[in-house]
Amino acid sequence: MTLQTEEQILEELRDAEQFAKTRKRLLLEKKKEMEKFREGLTSTEKESLSQFRSYQPLDSDLATASSLSNNLQDYLYFGDEAIKDDLELGKETKNNDELDLSELQPKKVDWDLKRDIENDMAILNKRTEKAICYILMKKYNTQKNTES
Repeated sequence: MTLQTEEQILEELRDAEQFAKTRKRLLLEKKKEMEKFREGLTSTEKESLSQFRSYQPLDSDLATASSLSNNLQDYLYFGDEAIKDDLELGKETKNNDELDLSELQPKKVDWDLKRDIENDMAILNKRTEKAICYILMKKYNTQKNTES
């Protein structure tokens, strides 16, 4: 990387940070304006606010749900409670998923011993088979010589 590209990257990061700060400030201002607007309304005006802006719901359940509570804070608190419940469930599963070292141990105590001597046993088996073949050949030759 050259110095010029590093400077460009840093400049882009600064611009992105500045954009994020201004966006956050604007969103907070909008939120404050909305809170002031809702505080200024009477209870009947709050009920008359429609949650559905572009259409009237055909389902009666949706229509009653929209007229019951138009307060944004109710929805936010409900969302917070749902998220907290999900987080608590996630913490409980993490505790249950902890590893138990006894489960990681092998079932047989000598599993590694067998693995270590496997090569030696293969060599010994070859020697044993070779010796058996030699003994059988010797017996065959002696029988052949006695018969002749």
